[in-house]
Amino acid sequence: MAADAKPAGATPQQLLAKPAAWLLLANLTAAALFTVPAVSESALLAEHEQALANARSDSRRRTGVQDAALRETAAALEGAELRLPAERDLPALADRIRSSAATSGLELLHADYRTTTQETSIHATLDIELTAQGPYRSLKAFLLALESDPSALAITSLTALGGDGVGTASRKVRLSLRTLLKSEGVAP
Repeated sequence: MAADAKPAGATPQQLLAKPAAWLLLANLTAAALFTVPAVSESALLAEHEQALANARSDSRRRTGVQDAALRETAAALEGAELRLPAERDLPALADRIRSSAATSGLELLHADYRTTTQETSIHATLDIELTAQGPYRSLKAFLLALESDPSALAITSLTALGGDGVGTASRKVRLSLRTLLKSEGVAP
């Protein structure tokens, strides 16, 4: 029997008393010390690679959703741009407003049209202040006509100023309207 062979019934203490056992144990311990960090580093690297792949996939998915939203927004803006009046269309817009008021049965007492241009915007803003008088039903019809006007008018405020007197159905109101004006560089 060889000197390093394990005799039957040898205890671990007896095995460790032999020099060959120490060398074997030292080699196994050293291998374990170098292998464990390498395994954990490779596992960590694999986790990082998976996280990076997931992030790329999420980014592509987000980018796709963002691109779709951007396309929808651009289409909506193009549609709105087509509805905006140009500054040269202001007389026709004023005529439509007067005509809508008359058709609805309202009397326009005052109309003020103001355009403002801001350096940060490509569109000028048109603010319209109207004072009108007439029955409630006429006012309602006029508001519906303004909302359906093709020039994208937005009613920003409506103030009741009072009536003709006690028991009358006529009311006096102040309306504020706003729209953007098509920039002259944009084709109709």
